[in-house]
Amino acid sequence: MSSPVSKKFLAIYILSVIVAVLVGAGVGGLLVKNKYQAKLEKLQAESQKEISWLKSVLERFYPPLPKRLYNVSGVVSTVGENFLIIQAQIRVSQFPLPDGKDVEKRIMKINLTKETKIFKAGEKGEIKEISLSEIKPGSMVFVNASEEIGNKTEVSASAVQLVR
Repeated sequence: MSSPVSKKFLAIYILSVIVAVLVGAGVGGLLVKNKYQAKLEKLQAESQKEISWLKSVLERFYPPLPKRLYNVSGVVSTVGENFLIIQAQIRVSQFPLPDGKDVEKRIMKINLTKETKIFKAGEKGEIKEISLSEIKPGSMVFVNASEEIGNKTEVSASAVQLVR
């Protein structure tokens, strides 16, 4: 039979082996993680360089967005006595993005004053002044605001062009 002392040493030995395996696995895991972390950071840096290069190539075809926005296009939903309600389409990305994510749609009230010019281009490209009554719901308009648009939902127009 084995003595109680040898059972104690056997238990300590088994416990020591288990602790050693766990410590070794933890240290090995950290080493592997650090190795892959370094590779990941290197790949991310390379990807950023490639993205920057691609952007510089695309900028020739897609000019940067303006710092301040003073005009907007959209489809008219309501024509009032001295205002239009449009669903504006505001470009938010310099580059085309999938699923229309490069354009923000916003409902805007366009206030018209006595100074607001309302016009459309004629068949030969000449500018023809028109009355507000010629703009109908569903019409596409291009609006020049007399103030910066920014994140506003209501602006005053200096000019409204009926596109179609």
